[in-house]
Amino acid sequence: MSDIDTLLTELDSAPVKKPRAKRPPLPNKYVKVCDFNPDSYLEVQSLAAHFNVRLPHRKDSDDENALSTEKKFLLKAARKYPVFAKVLACKERWKMISTYKWKLDANNRIHYTIGHHPSTWRKSCRNINAQNIPKRSALADEFRRMVIAPPGHVIMACDSSAIEAVLVGYFAQSPRYIALAKAGVHDWFNSVVHNEAIDLHLDDAALRTACQEAKHRYDKPSRETAKRVVHLSNYRGTPSGCSRSTR
Repeated sequence: MSDIDTLLTELDSAPVKKPRAKRPPLPNKYVKVCDFNPDSYLEVQSLAAHFNVRLPHRKDSDDENALSTEKKFLLKAARKYPVFAKVLACKERWKMISTYKWKLDANNRIHYTIGHHPSTWRKSCRNINAQNIPKRSALADEFRRMVIAPPGHVIMACDSSAIEAVLVGYFAQSPRYIALAKAGVHDWFNSVVHNEAIDLHLDDAALRTACQEAKHRYDKPSRETAKRVVHLSNYRGTPSGCSRSTR
C-alpha cells in the first residue's frame, strides 16, 4: 500500500468532527464554480497559498516564485488538509491513464519494440512501455492483474537495479562485488563516506537490509554523489573527474 493509500485510509477511518454552524448559502448568482487542475503545479501552489501551506522553492528553477509540489511535501500538507491527499490520488490516476492506456489489437494483445536506447545501453521498451509497469499501490496492483499471458505462457518480472555495477563484478569475476552490487553498493559506499561503514562480512540478506537502512538514513544528494563516484571508479574515472561530476 502506497503512502497515498495509507493516508486516505487514515482519513476515512478518522472520527468525524461535528461541523460548525454554517452561514446561509449565498444566492446562486454570487457563486462561481472554477475549474481546478490537480496536475498543474501552478494551481496546486495557489491551493497551498489559500491554506497558508508553505512549500519549498524548486531546486531546478531560477524563478524565486517557483515552489515545489513534490509528493513528499503534499503528503505532509495532507495531514492537516485532506484535500492534498485527493490531489495526489488524482495525479496518480491521471498518470496511470495517460501512460498505460495501451492500444490493443483485434486479439486484445499489445505490441512493442525492444531496443537499447538509453545512454547506458540498457534494454528499453518503446511504442508501448510494457517494461515499466507501476507498482506499490492498490491502483497499480489492480492494473497488473489486467495483464494476462496467453495460454501456455507465463509473464516474468526482471529487476535491473544496479545492473551496471553487477556487470562490473561479473567481468571482474568477483562474486563478492556482485553480492554487494545487488545489496546496494551505492548505499554501502555512502555509509563509508559518513564514517559508518557497513560490515562486508554480513550475509547477503543482512547486507541488503543494512544497505536499505543506509539508503533512508542519508539524504538524496549524498547518495547521488556516492553513486557517481562508484560508477566513475568502476570505469576508470580519476579522482579529479569524480570531483567535477559531483559538484
